[in-house]
Amino acid sequence: MIFTGEDAYVSPSFYPSKAEHGKVVPTWNYVAVHAYGQPEVFSDPERLLKVVGA
Repeated sequence: MIFTGEDAYVSPSFYPSKAEHGKVVPTWNYVAVHAYGQPEVFSDPERLLKVVGA
């Protein structure tokens, strides 16, 4: 399962080095988590808290 978060375009003008030498390129900042394993549904809140808090 893949979870994604915030993402945004980053303009070359954001970098101070553009004024120094102009050698910058645009980029894309993003967050992603790849989760592997067997999913399991918890109906017992105490067990869920125990697993998440481990």
